[in-house]
Amino acid sequence: MTTITLNLSDELLAKLQAQATQHDMALEAYITSALSDVVDDEPTDEEILANLKQAFLEAIHGDEGRPIHELLDELEHA
Repeated sequence: MTTITLNLSDELLAKLQAQATQHDMALEAYITSALSDVVDDEPTDEEILANLKQAFLEAIHGDEGRPIHELLDELEHA
């Protein structure tokens, strides 16, 4: 394992400490976990499900074009 030294602003350190406390983790463990998340190319199952849920909601509401019921009606009559 490699040890590094970082210069962090007091504001950033306070935010990191607050997040670590919120997750009931030691600061070093939280930062290591956060850095691992940044370099991990594979989305977690939770991230995939959250993205799918958001996409379905946007489709239902027509946020990215037409509402889903319009598209389904068109497909039914095609």
